[in-house]
Amino acid sequence: MDTRHKIINSWRQKGLNAQENEEYFDAFISYWISFVVSCKVYCANNGVKICLKDNQKYATDFDFLIAWFNGNSKSVLNCFENNMQSLSILKDRNEGEILKNASSGQFKHITLKLKGERIQIDILVENIAYFINQIRNNLFHGTKIYDDQEDLQLIKSVLPFLRDLLDFSLRDNY
Repeated sequence: MDTRHKIINSWRQKGLNAQENEEYFDAFISYWISFVVSCKVYCANNGVKICLKDNQKYATDFDFLIAWFNGNSKSVLNCFENNMQSLSILKDRNEGEILKNASSGQFKHITLKLKGERIQIDILVENIAYFINQIRNNLFHGTKIYDDQEDLQLIKSVLPFLRDLLDFSLRDNY
């Protein structure tokens, strides 16, 4: 097993342990790290070329995430649909920081899908990638209150989905 796979497995296990101990923020962060490394392995193993934007010297974690989502859109949708029950809390959560503009903003298609509407696959997959990344950004860079019940409820509802994405990504990498 190479170093990248050891990192993936180590952070995944930390996420499982944190989730078991009801440390949901820690679980999200651990799963996130494992998932990003897994996305990078996927890109390397499949010859995925990341197009850099103007003045961008290196690919970002989000660039690898988008590449993985685009290459695995059917699986992303399967994971999303398998977790619709836990994610359904999001459809009415338009006041929170993450989805406050959900009905008209960049997460609009997630909200519509959760309400049962048909959505174009590539747009929904991109919305999901941006959504997961926004949660990550808010956790890493935002002013999260780690005992805030609304934030905790959001993280708990997204954890099974993120873990399923991670587990699916691992199937490709071994």
